[in-house]
Amino acid sequence: MADRLNDKIIKNGTKLTTGFIGCSLLLPVLCRFGHSDTAFGLLQQEDYPSWKYPILQGATTIWERWNSYTLADGFGDAAMNSFNHYSYGSVTEWLYSTLSGIGCDENAPAFSHIILNPTAGGNITFVKGAYESVRGLIKSSWEAVDNNIVKYECCVPGNTTATLYLRADSLTSVTEGGVSLEEAEGITIVSFESGLLTLELGSGVYNFEIKR
Repeated sequence: MADRLNDKIIKNGTKLTTGFIGCSLLLPVLCRFGHSDTAFGLLQQEDYPSWKYPILQGATTIWERWNSYTLADGFGDAAMNSFNHYSYGSVTEWLYSTLSGIGCDENAPAFSHIILNPTAGGNITFVKGAYESVRGLIKSSWEAVDNNIVKYECCVPGNTTATLYLRADSLTSVTEGGVSLEEAEGITIVSFESGLLTLELGSGVYNFEIKR
């Protein structure tokens, strides 16, 4: 089903055809089943209908319609044309959980344990995110080259822990604070398998570099 969804989106020119209900599910499902390139293509699409299209028409809020206003034709149907209607803005959840990579562990309520799983794509070179949780401010930011994260910084609030997932070429290609992961404080190496590094972090601020 995910493959069929991906094919339909591509055949439609990588443009949105969802309404309010589908928006929040679309990008997470594509990424979950291996179609991240299509998800990033939808995020960065500029033609109508897309998230970027209203911005290019002057939008500074989320509109009820993809074409509530256009530079060419002016205002849409006033009977259903709110300019402050957040439903299409549900994509922001994906920006936090996937792009920035900040998520909660469903088995550890209220962010007592945090999931950090940043994902690069779409030739985006820089992302900076933060979330004010009940436990404190969670930060996650990265720099990427050719869709590969080369620098990653995060802040894990006091009295919490985090699981961090990073893509890397090898265990030795990743350093934190200028030292190897084995020497870095607050870090436990959980596993490295098929290019995916899993780390457990205690509270603190971390600065990772990933050599490519």
